[in-house]
Amino acid sequence: MKLCFDVTKVTILAGDLDYVSVHTTTPSPCPGLSKQPLRFGIHVAAGDGLRYVLEVLRVDRSLVEIIDL
Repeated sequence: MKLCFDVTKVTILAGDLDYVSVHTTTPSPCPGLSKQPLRFGIHVAAGDGLRYVLEVLRVDRSLVEIIDL
């Protein structure tokens, strides 16, 4: 099975675990937020968030913001 999303931005919160927040153009399925774009998150081993986003998810680096906690 393959899921396809148009990614508009990825934010990595770098800390004890890296939290990767993926922003998409797909509408949110949550009532009251349906006019907002879908965002979903992934926890990644500390220090591995950027590698995971670039190499595994294959997101363009220009869409990535890293915030050190």
